Amino acid sequence: MEYSYEILKAEPRHKYLSVRYYAEGQDDFFKNFNPEDWSSELNIKALIEQFAPLVIQHWSYQQASPNTSPVEPGTIYTAESELPNVVVYPDEADPPEYDWVTQWIELNETPDANNVLQWTINEYDNDEKIFNIRRKRDGLLRETDFYALSDTVEMDPAMATYRQALRDITDQSGFPDNVTWPTKP
Repeated sequence: MEYSYEILKAEPRHKYLSVRYYAEGQDDFFKNFNPEDWSSELNIKALIEQFAPLVIQHWSYQQASPNTSPVEPGTIYTAESELPNVVVYPDEADPPEYDWVTQWIELNETPDANNVLQWTINEYDNDEKIFNIRRKRDGLLRETDFYALSDTVEMDPAMATYRQALRDITDQSGFPDNVTWPTKP
């Protein structure tokens, strides 16, 4: 099919090209392009002409389609419909307070009746509790190690008692399920 095209607007700074395709007996077809390469007229023409088969396909579709519509413009119809299926994503509750040494939390996969994802507090097994308690204890001891250095002034007896209580934490009767942490002086 023979066709022609007219460049309506060419703005290289905005990467904008507007083109009108036309052929005898066909409706005008308008297309906007965003070319990257503005280096030559051949590049621009190639871009426009590569799109032309789609324009010709559109015109062929128009020729095969009926000229009249089964509905009249301006006709008002009334219908009923069900509400569409709308996906409402649940909110997420704030994480609860928990003891990171003996517990861990996880977000439930199913929302509650108010469409809110809740948290579950889980207990670590004894081996994990013991590991975490020792890790916390070791960190608290490191925070006060400078008091135990030989080149500092004599360690305060309250600090020595605190450090010894941290070391003795694994000897508590409730260990590892019920640990009483000493208060730092």
